[in-house]
Amino acid sequence: MKYRIQALWNRYRTEVMPPDCPDVQVIETRRAFYAGVESALNKLASEMSEGDPNDERMLMEVQQELTEFVKKVKFGQA
Repeated sequence: MKYRIQALWNRYRTEVMPPDCPDVQVIETRRAFYAGVESALNKLASEMSEGDPNDERMLMEVQQELTEFVKKVKFGQA
């Protein structure tokens, strides 16, 4: 089994969080990270249906929204 979410978390941990942040912050942030992934995945899965051409558009919109959020974070706007 590949641990895809764990890999995303590891990347987030090293690229976003300060290396000297307290353990409690790491634990709580990891929990929130996984909860966000679980919530988003469930929502997306519930809206998708086999063979629906709108599914790809929906995923692209989600990707665009996340890209915009990351930009805002980098500029201290989110």
